[in-house]
Amino acid sequence: ICSDGLCEAGWKEDNCQTVCSPGEFGPDCANTCHCADGDSVCPADTGVCTSGGCAAGWEGDSCQTACTTGQFGPDCTGTCHCASGGSVCDVTTGVCSGGGCEAGWEGDNCQTACSTGNFGPNCENTCHCANGDGVCSIINGVCISGGCAAGWEGASCQTACAAGEFGP
Repeated sequence: ICSDGLCEAGWKEDNCQTVCSPGEFGPDCANTCHCADGDSVCPADTGVCTSGGCAAGWEGDSCQTACTTGQFGPDCTGTCHCASGGSVCDVTTGVCSGGGCEAGWEGDNCQTACSTGNFGPNCENTCHCANGDGVCSIINGVCISGGCAAGWEGASCQTACAAGEFGP
């Protein structure tokens, strides 16, 4: 069971007669399993999860590749929406460690798009569009049609009309 000074996949220790412990796989059992369904679905020879895919923060055939910057979750299928960029995004949960959510997103892990009528970082701004809030960009508040509602002006209709001025 030894080959080129290493134990074959699934075996370890000096004489290569000891099977990998749960959660280990590969030659000399040198790799750690990262299966979503736990160590019991991680074969000691290949490490390819037999069910459930990769645990949060990992991807690849044998779940040995950490999520790239800007991705998170099981099999790295989530997209981070952190205002400070993907480097502050937790690869397991998607929670931003600083800076809050980028424009158009809100929630604990910035995975909820702004609701109708709100826009901007963490969806903290209110839309003021003449044709209703449904025509407001969730990113920058620009009214896609109809311009600003009465009493508001500016590119994103965030400036109240000055005293003595009125209308759209």
